[in-house]
Amino acid sequence: MPHPNWKKTPIYVRKKWFKIYTQKYHWSMGVNERVRKVFYAKAKVRLLDTVSNWKGDLIVKGYERDKPAELTTDVWDGLIRYWRDPDAIRIAQSCSASRNTVDDHCHGPMLHSTGQKPHAGVRLE
Repeated sequence: MPHPNWKKTPIYVRKKWFKIYTQKYHWSMGVNERVRKVFYAKAKVRLLDTVSNWKGDLIVKGYERDKPAELTTDVWDGLIRYWRDPDAIRIAQSCSASRNTVDDHCHGPMLHSTGQKPHAGVRLE
């Protein structure tokens, strides 16, 4: 199945990825939850970067020339369908506009790492 982003990755797939990771490395059971949270945070960023690179390569090089070798044709086609979906395009354009916003003092684009959290939520933390 294509997983264009972390939010669209089913929970059972996330758990399977973590299970594969746990089979490779070993740690105390007391820190298992902390390791899982860090793993998910890093996997989220890595997935975003990888899929973003694939999309960029598709735009630059075209369909056949740059289908990633590790993907099946069905998964690749599924990602392309997602990227061409009007809702996905609208969301991508909205996020791009937000990333490139300049403030009143001509400072920008402003980078942040709070995710989808209102300013009030950031102040409370």
